[in-house]
Amino acid sequence: MQALIYDFLKWAQDTEIKPIINKEILYYSNKLTKINHFGLKQERYLVLTDEALYNFQKKKLKRRIKYDQIRGITISSVKHNEEFVVHGNDDEYDYYYHSPQRNLIICLIARFYDEQTGLFLKICEVSDKSLKNYVTGKKEKKKDKSYSKMDELKLIDTKQFLEDNANANNNMRSSSNINEEDKINDENPIQIKYKYIFGKNESFSSVTFEDLKIIKILGRGTFGKVYLVQCKKNNEYYAMKSIKKEYLVNTDEIVSIIYEKKILQNLNYPFLVGVVLCFETDERIYFIMNLIQGQSLFNYLREKNAEKESNNDNNSLSKNIEEDQVKFYSAIIGLTLEYLHKNGITYRDIRPDNIIIEKDGYLKIPDFKMSKLFKLKNNYLIMKETSEYLAPEIINSNSNDYKSDSDWWTYGIIIYELLFGVPPFYNENDDKIREQIVKNELRFPKVTNVSKAAKDLIKKLLNKNAANRLGHSKGFEEIKNHEFFKGFKFDNLINKKIEAKYKPVVGDVQKDKEKYIEVTYDDLINSKILIK
Repeated sequence: MQALIYDFLKWAQDTEIKPIINKEILYYSNKLTKINHFGLKQERYLVLTDEALYNFQKKKLKRRIKYDQIRGITISSVKHNEEFVVHGNDDEYDYYYHSPQRNLIICLIARFYDEQTGLFLKICEVSDKSLKNYVTGKKEKKKDKSYSKMDELKLIDTKQFLEDNANANNNMRSSSNINEEDKINDENPIQIKYKYIFGKNESFSSVTFEDLKIIKILGRGTFGKVYLVQCKKNNEYYAMKSIKKEYLVNTDEIVSIIYEKKILQNLNYPFLVGVVLCFETDERIYFIMNLIQGQSLFNYLREKNAEKESNNDNNSLSKNIEEDQVKFYSAIIGLTLEYLHKNGITYRDIRPDNIIIEKDGYLKIPDFKMSKLFKLKNNYLIMKETSEYLAPEIINSNSNDYKSDSDWWTYGIIIYELLFGVPPFYNENDDKIREQIVKNELRFPKVTNVSKAAKDLIKKLLNKNAANRLGHSKGFEEIKNHEFFKGFKFDNLINKKIEAKYKPVVGDVQKDKEKYIEVTYDDLINSKILIK
């Protein structure tokens, strides 16, 4: 019996598609979701003709598979699960799809497979919710053409499957195909499927788009925008970063963001900014972060330098920040690096403009970069670097095997800069900075009121030989035992029982909350809204 036509995209007569499928008869066309080997969802378009399965990215053909090159299909027995895996034979690797029309697609493939081979299509049914463990990738196929993760011990009766789905498929033909974008409009903008990934506490386990009120854009970055949002459930304000999946795929940043998500959901430390919620849609990944109001340590240093100049201080005879205050800041930074190292993270680019002095005077260090993403190398999560804070072993090495020693070098640079106002190695030319770091000896300005202990700590942290650097053997534990920190109450610091000497004056988000702006909702869910 002839198969019915399910041309939801109306591509049978499309002038761009017709030359691709040539004289083949188009029986099915529709948008669906492809799940890649990182678990991220990508929008694709599926076409089934009487000869082959076509996978399109928009109207660009990505791959054509003849039906006789299909090994079989795997589905899940979990109720309402709409995922399926198309297993390739020989040179054909697998496709992992998600579609509300899963059973219709399988029935059509089975019909055309039968016509080409005279055999029933093999259909396997497993009890797993996710089918990722049943997908054979391109690299695995290159090693062994015959290899497949399809579990043929889980075969079901294909004939019965076709009979069970015959009526439902016929009814579907007359139903209209409404794309997700068509459902989203200015009057009702938040009709979108989302997937909850993680929340740091129970109160966020049920937060959706409807619970987040967008106030304004806080910043724009390479990967998306950062918004000020208010959670209607607790009336608290947060920063929300939206990241386009398409951009991540195109720039090969998928590994970074997946690893980042795994790290972020487990981090919990008083001096880290903190991500409280993560969820995704088909188009984007969203991180909801604690909103930190304060001043960057970099701007504070600039103010102190300007203050010295206005007072006509001799820069060679006066230090930048009082030593007790430097000890307070460096203790916070050291403890945070210690925590990150224990969680397998080498920060590498911690620097004053990354660090925020919060309104209570304590520091906050971002565990999620507001402007750039992390880079994953050899199982270390590493942020992109700035030259004046680079350790010499990073400059000299072509290897990606960066260890926590490089963070203790950067830590020494920051302490130097806090005390003296400038980093020890600096030049307008980036290459010359790197040359200085590798070749030049460490020198101190002629400042009489910086203690010998502070200078000795810096010398030991800025040892060009990483193996001899303070912190190499036992991390921050051996740094804490240095004379510079003698008598310092680290437990009081963690519990915020030490009064900060400086507290920045910051704006109040409550006063700005009525200053709503127009937000292009395309940056969130492909539509447009005006917050009122």
